Amino acid sequence: MTEEEIEANARSDPDNPPITDFSGFKWHPHPPKAKTISIRLDADLYLFYRSWGRGYQTRIKEVLREYMESFDKPRRRHASRRAKNAKRSNN
Repeated sequence: MTEEEIEANARSDPDNPPITDFSGFKWHPHPPKAKTISIRLDADLYLFYRSWGRGYQTRIKEVLREYMESFDKPRRRHASRRAKNAKRSNN
């Protein structure tokens, strides 16, 4: 089967309509790898997200990502971390 035939078959399949509206999609070229961490949340924050049921950690992550992406440029690392790294390179 040629590429053209495959494309024609896909277009004619009623169970496979073409997607024309991509406005709701969020695309990341390389999904970030998840890092397991421990974080302390105020009880009311935890209970608020947990009350929505399964997927509360994903919802928290989505809120954090949206906040992060609202910045025009990357934030600089904390000054004390830079100082520690500078000390290591001098030794």
